Amino acid sequence: MSLKEDFESHGWIHIKQFFNADQLKQLRGGVKKSLEDKINSDLLCNPYLVSQSILNKRLVNVISSILDDMPIYFGDSSISSNDAKMSLHKDNPDRTSASAPDWRTPYTIVRAGIYLQDYTLNSGGLILRDGSHNIASRWKGKILNPAIKPGDLVIWSLRTTHSGGARRLKIAPNMAINPYIIKHLPDVFFTPRHNERTALFVSFGKNDHHLSRYIKYLKTRSYAVQRWRKMDITQETIEAAKDVGLSILDLSKEARGLADQ
Repeated sequence: MSLKEDFESHGWIHIKQFFNADQLKQLRGGVKKSLEDKINSDLLCNPYLVSQSILNKRLVNVISSILDDMPIYFGDSSISSNDAKMSLHKDNPDRTSASAPDWRTPYTIVRAGIYLQDYTLNSGGLILRDGSHNIASRWKGKILNPAIKPGDLVIWSLRTTHSGGARRLKIAPNMAINPYIIKHLPDVFFTPRHNERTALFVSFGKNDHHLSRYIKYLKTRSYAVQRWRKMDITQETIEAAKDVGLSILDLSKEARGLADQ
């Protein structure tokens, strides 16, 4: 089964050891420098991380194979350096209605998670519902808690139900449990979280109506507009993106003209 077929079947893929030891060291160093310098910009404009993340040719090739087209990067990425405690959710605009535009054709916006810590036993990793990218309900789909190790890459559809706040039971760390049940149990039952949840998240899309609708949705979100406003995309960056098979959509000028939400 190809990566594309696997992704289309499950709504997510887990590529183990995508980054080698040297690359992982560079990523961790880049995150450390970014936090020390208080760089909170989009990763495309982060000098410490852009080459290992958005402009990583191997990553772009994987995204291209999933989308079956040249990926478009539209300014949606971040460093996550805190402990996420979220309920299971979807990230696409139409999250509940099966008759809405997001659900009429295969969805073509994906998010890549680059993980720098071990979540095989620790809590705080990713939890998701297998196959939920084809179901307009966050209550359906088998719950899985991938055994993520440092340097792993996980890619999922924005329609896939997921959460960044997975917990692992001490007595059965491989058992995936619904977060709605977990929140009623005391912390003593679970393995510890890392002090800081460190990962990189990058979204890519295809040049179609799904991307247009998602960008329209992001324009109503203050965090996205503020992030776009901070971007300074040079011609050199655009050319570097082309060299790795990626198209850049610069929304910075438009964002500066938008009213605050």
